[in-house]
Amino acid sequence: MLDWLRSAGAAGLLIAVLAMPPPVRAVNAGDAALTLAGAVARALDASPRLAVFPYALRAADAERAQAALRPNPTVSLRLEDVAGTGRVRGLRGVEATLMLSQVLELGHKRRRREAVAARTRTLTAADYAIARLDVLAEVARRTVHVARDQALLDIAAKAASLARANRAAVARRVDAARSSTAELNRAEIELARARLAREHREHELAAARRRLAASWGAETVDFAQVDADLDTLPETRALDALLDELRTSPDLARFIDERRLREAELALAEARAVPDATLGLGLRRLEGIDEQALMLSFSMALPVFDRNQGNIAAAQARRRRVDIEATAAYVEAQALVFGTFQELSHARTALDALASTIVPQAIEALAAYEAGYAEGRFSYLEVAAARRELISLETERVMAAASYHTFLIELERLTGLALGVTEDAPR
Repeated sequence: MLDWLRSAGAAGLLIAVLAMPPPVRAVNAGDAALTLAGAVARALDASPRLAVFPYALRAADAERAQAALRPNPTVSLRLEDVAGTGRVRGLRGVEATLMLSQVLELGHKRRRREAVAARTRTLTAADYAIARLDVLAEVARRTVHVARDQALLDIAAKAASLARANRAAVARRVDAARSSTAELNRAEIELARARLAREHREHELAAARRRLAASWGAETVDFAQVDADLDTLPETRALDALLDELRTSPDLARFIDERRLREAELALAEARAVPDATLGLGLRRLEGIDEQALMLSFSMALPVFDRNQGNIAAAQARRRRVDIEATAAYVEAQALVFGTFQELSHARTALDALASTIVPQAIEALAAYEAGYAEGRFSYLEVAAARRELISLETERVMAAASYHTFLIELERLTGLALGVTEDAPR
């Protein structure tokens, strides 16, 4: 696991993205800061969703071993002419036959069973790999969510601080008879609303941290914050490259394993159309003449009515169904990749505009409004509107950054490029 975590950077798993701590620390938490790599390690080690798969794989191994076993021999004892009358009264004329029989499987049934069991085990391992990808992607999403809520709480705290400073400034103007008490009332309302918004962000952050901790089955949160820098946007591959890689994604590759399983099931159904033979060897005791003799037996069902044709047809249908499902899944995945890539591109464009132009201009505008308000050139409502706009734009910037990372995680999950698990499944 540690080797995989060290190599995950080469795959681009957002670990380098979430590298810097935000300025806000969560309340009532432990002292440890959590990185994405740490969250991934915890989830892989203790995720409740993954805990069932080692047992499923062991069960598949046991079924494979069972499939390789031959049929048990059969021993039988047959008594004839028992408790008769006259010369065969009692046990005088009894004929006792002790027979040992063995079923001979024809049509390579045992080999076909082993193939089905092996393919089933392979498909279970593929499901395990996909489940790991799901867990990794979900941990990454929840980590980004916590980082986003940390940044939003920081903005809410900043808004509350601005509101307090504004309330104090308005109070001074009221004391100097330069503003009316109505403006002070508005300032106090704005401060109260800012405090409520900050309290709401605190609750949202607490819930996000708890969801992240649940990824590894924890019932309490033992980390203080997530170390992340949402403003750093990693590059991704071109859309055409992502679509080319899509065919080898774990979800679509699973259809190859399922197709092989259905082919093995079809071969087994065809093999079961061949009737088995039963050979027997026994010893007969003729009590009446005090002699014994060997007995040989052979039996085989005649495939007149039941040639396993129904099961063969069902296996053929299941085999064809896999191809149809694979095609449908590929078309749907293409659409998802295309749509997600468009959203990713828009999030980057929006963040670049907000960070480089819109937010800096809003900061300058607020400074100008505050200076003009102090000189009496602007009203309180204009200053309050400029302040709300700045907070809204900073919130929008954080949301755009978080959206970019979330869409990138979704692309990585769909293609399996950056969240791919290379280590072997557990045994």
